[in-house]
Amino acid sequence: MSNQAAPAETVLDVQAQISELAQRKATAQTHRGQESQVSAAKLAKNKRLPATMITPGGKIEVSKKSKRGKKKKTSETAKEKALDRIEQMAVKVKQIEDRKAKRQRAKTAWE
Repeated sequence: MSNQAAPAETVLDVQAQISELAQRKATAQTHRGQESQVSAAKLAKNKRLPATMITPGGKIEVSKKSKRGKKKKTSETAKEKALDRIEQMAVKVKQIEDRKAKRQRAKTAWE
């Protein structure tokens, strides 16, 4: 009889482990290291996190980050760089045309 009692206890232990694992999976916690809580301020500073966050409780929480002006700022800087490049190209084209005109004048003066 003691032989049968031991397997019954192991079955109960296995069932307890399975239920504990299922409970951790249900709360989006895959290992015990995730039990530590991270402050909201630290999460808000992390740029690599997505806009929405899934809490360990399984709830979806909208991020408090303000990413609204980031795209606008980058597009404005890109426009400024493009204008600078256009101006630089205009200066180069003018210099090239001046050199061509100078060569042409020298050629006509030689003849």
